[in-house]
Amino acid sequence: MTRVLREWIKDGYSPFIREILSCLTGDEEMFEANEVQQWTNMAIGRLGRARVENLFDYIVNWDRSLGAILDLKEYITSPAARNHLTNSFLQQVARRLLHAGATTTHILDTYIYVIRAFIELDPKGILLEKVARPIRRYLRDREDTARIIVSSLLADVEDEYGNRVELSSDISAEIAEEMLNPVAANVQDEDQELNWADMNWMPDPVDASPEYRKAKSENVLAYLLSLYDREDFINELKNILGEHLLKNEDSDFEKEIRLLELFKLRLGDSNLQACEVMLKDVLESKRMNKQIHDILEQQSDVYQEIPTELNSQILSSFFWPSLREDDFHLPEPIQQLMKEYEAGFEGIKDMRKLHWLPALGRVAVSLDFDDRSLELEVLPWQAAVIYAFQETDDNPDADDEDETPMTEEEERQHQRRARLRAVGAPDVAPTPEKPKRKKPPVTRTVEQLCAALEMDEALVRSALTFWVGHRVLLEQQQQKGGNDDNNTSFAVIDSLAELDADDASAAAAALAAEEARERAAEEQEAAGSGAVKSAEDVLVENMQTYRQFVVGMLTANGRMGAERVCGMLKMALMGGFPFGVEEVGVLLGRMVEEGVLVQAGDGFAVKK
Repeated sequence: MTRVLREWIKDGYSPFIREILSCLTGDEEMFEANEVQQWTNMAIGRLGRARVENLFDYIVNWDRSLGAILDLKEYITSPAARNHLTNSFLQQVARRLLHAGATTTHILDTYIYVIRAFIELDPKGILLEKVARPIRRYLRDREDTARIIVSSLLADVEDEYGNRVELSSDISAEIAEEMLNPVAANVQDEDQELNWADMNWMPDPVDASPEYRKAKSENVLAYLLSLYDREDFINELKNILGEHLLKNEDSDFEKEIRLLELFKLRLGDSNLQACEVMLKDVLESKRMNKQIHDILEQQSDVYQEIPTELNSQILSSFFWPSLREDDFHLPEPIQQLMKEYEAGFEGIKDMRKLHWLPALGRVAVSLDFDDRSLELEVLPWQAAVIYAFQETDDNPDADDEDETPMTEEEERQHQRRARLRAVGAPDVAPTPEKPKRKKPPVTRTVEQLCAALEMDEALVRSALTFWVGHRVLLEQQQQKGGNDDNNTSFAVIDSLAELDADDASAAAAALAAEEARERAAEEQEAAGSGAVKSAEDVLVENMQTYRQFVVGMLTANGRMGAERVCGMLKMALMGGFPFGVEEVGVLLGRMVEEGVLVQAGDGFAVKK
């Protein structure tokens, strides 16, 4: 736009003014040549001030708004213009972005647009450092920022065919796309205060703030990784990478290796030893599975009889984050395969034992019904629950018992035909076969499943909700038992056609399935079926241990503040203390309410 504006002033506006003045004064040289430049500067200033008022809109629509950014680049040639731009943009950001209604994903995407646009606007990075400061501060205060950044770095934006993948609301598409770009070789130098080997060094600009550090590259990841301290990013990386590695069993992990190398440049090799071991474990497990399968195919009769392939991931427990250890009774064929697999592992890795975590992993399930078949990949406890609904062969005479009994008239006709056939009467019609009575569907109650599988009721109900949502099970309320939830029974839907024949039953079943699907999705989002325990789960699980350490430290050292207690817990506890000062403050406050500690100012002491 500025190029067009310059040409219009030079070729359109100036000749017009010259002609007017010539008519009025008769002198064609009334104004000097530098006045044309002044008019140009005035026009660019007017245009720049108009652009500044809509700068936030240009940022959000980057890079379609590149032309407007280039117009602003010609406007900010004076300190006053630069100051006007930064102040106006900070007001727009505070009003339209930094509030509770904006999601963290949206703020991160906008922050990336700000980085790209302001690097184009001011390559030295002075303006970016000024306008990004409140955005960075706000992102640090959000609890899910680090998790979203790491999750987005691990997310795939394209499938194996190159098609765009629809991302969840917790994934930043802009961050995910950054992983497709080459990693800058100088990411590690981003936060170096002074590089003595740089022969092209220049002093900081005069309008730079004391916190200014010149950006040596336009790499967006360098700005994102500098949001947090190293320890915070490493803890979040361990949890999310562990979850990601356990879910992607068939991957070659090329993207994960690349991401780990990127973090090494930023955080250092020694700080990511645990992540390297985790990645090595899953790669080594693939080789170990193949080796054990080859041994079992030759030596194990059980492995050949059971048409199921068991693969495992063998993890070094010390380096992995806390994993969920829900225990329950697995189907008998799976238990046999696990014993054979364990024997094969011990034959290869002498003096090492396996500790199974049955709640982790995935199970490929194939279900056959009267009118359909269903193949799904489900969680282990969901597979264990549906396996409990299998028909048993305990009664070999069940087929005879299922026949409908004859009436008196049918019995007389049957005896008459038998007498006629006995004396050799011709053309005696055989007795028609009676239709077999249809077997009732297999039914189980929540209480029965909990007892048979030795599984927590919450997991049983979660699995039942999942199968109701897929129209495999139908929830029924028993006549006896009133409102007792444990007496609620679930029956297998053998035939959808018979269920759909009754309009009322079909509508009720469809509504129940839809509600169950929504409820299952909400449960999975809230509690999650993740393999890695959340920070809240770890805090609750180890609460008593932390309390004992706190009491011991305060008894030995006297009154201490929450920040010092947090630092000593990180040093004293084996495996580290994955929480911050805020969580420690909550723990100490709870101990004050219970009368274990007393608070004096900002410090805490043992109550005497």
